[in-house]
Amino acid sequence: MAMAIAPAATLDADLAAMLRERLGPEFSRTKVTRIRQIRASLLQKKAELDQAVRRGTITPRRFADGVNELVNQHLRQAAQILTPAEYERLFGIPPGEATGIVDPTVAEQSNYRGRG
Repeated sequence: MAMAIAPAATLDADLAAMLRERLGPEFSRTKVTRIRQIRASLLQKKAELDQAVRRGTITPRRFADGVNELVNQHLRQAAQILTPAEYERLFGIPPGEATGIVDPTVAEQSNYRGRG
């Protein structure tokens, strides 16, 4: 019988694998813990934006802008923990470089209401 894996456990396993792959098996456990905390905070705040856009209390553009700002805010936190070389190996961009993961124009064309 197959067991269901909790989403948080899967995310932790995925993050641990990514950290090992990109930063090596001897990467600081303290830094791993702090990166996990940053990621957990990001996901919790993103979930709040998800709910707001589904309820219609924020526009899809505000959702996109909010997600992008959250990502950049949390990347800045990660940059305080990692060395510049570790940061770039992990995220593929130099510390301080802003990134966007949700295109506001595409978000405006999307219907988020009713999604679960």
